[in-house]
Amino acid sequence: MRRFLLLLAGSVALLGCQGTPGALAQSGATGVDAQGRSATRSVTVPDWAKDAVFYQIFPERFANGDKRNDPPKVQAWGGKPENDNYFGGDLQGILDKMPYLKDLGVNTLYFNPIFAATSNHKYNTRDYSIIDPQFGDKALFKKVVAAAHANGMRVILDGVFNHTGDDNVAFKDAEANGPKSKFWNWYN
Repeated sequence: MRRFLLLLAGSVALLGCQGTPGALAQSGATGVDAQGRSATRSVTVPDWAKDAVFYQIFPERFANGDKRNDPPKVQAWGGKPENDNYFGGDLQGILDKMPYLKDLGVNTLYFNPIFAATSNHKYNTRDYSIIDPQFGDKALFKKVVAAAHANGMRVILDGVFNHTGDDNVAFKDAEANGPKSKFWNWYN
């Protein structure tokens, strides 16, 4: 289970799927356990992240900069988002909106998955070595990263390496070969 440590106005609280089990009165705590008490394990935050202004981008829904890579039956921009529909957001759209992001004061871009997958959210990755063609390609991604860096922004990818789609080569091998597959223990 993942938990988040929240630092607000000098106090520390733990936020997890169970809510906030308790606020810590002490300032400067380095960690908390499941009950919100000080823990011995420390959390190291990179210095740059302490003052970072993050902007999370769900690429498919951010901006459509290149209609040539739109998936079939793309919806009109501004339509109702559904689990299985597409609006055509892509890396070119992100590149085009870089001045907007800079004007907001953003200095860290956090991308939801961008690797090849069959869904709009891309958490069911087919291939981690390929930028999803609906978003662009590696050359375009390099331009996005270069533009972000030129505008003083860091880039973080949500690699979701603990997720694959059922069309991923490792999943297919585990499905076909059962316990004999070298990927068998990747899945439960």
